[in-house]
Amino acid sequence: MAERIVCGECSHDDDTTVFATDGRYKYVYYYRGGVEQLFDIAKDRENLHNLAHLAQYDEQKARLRTRLLEYLTGFERSIVADGDFASGDPTLDEKALHARNPWAWRGPMRWGQGYGGGW
Repeated sequence: MAERIVCGECSHDDDTTVFATDGRYKYVYYYRGGVEQLFDIAKDRENLHNLAHLAQYDEQKARLRTRLLEYLTGFERSIVADGDFASGDPTLDEKALHARNPWAWRGPMRWGQGYGGGW
């Protein structure tokens, strides 16, 4: 039986966020700035600790990232260019982002920490 990975996307104007989860880990990619996040949602239900930069999670990140790219390529989404994620201007309006965060898939924004890095 194939592993179940759920993929999705949320877009607003030129700002797109895409994600994939296997129920244990959640990978999130932000078009703005090309930011990646990876959360162990079994241990970190509030998504406070971004693991994307830690080498011991490279396998989990690569697996979810690859599946997400395949999914988005199948729908010919513009966030995928030449087989990889495209990225846009990293300038963020945090007030606007906070106002349109109804699904809480945006990690630390829920706790007012912002998107500016250093998670």
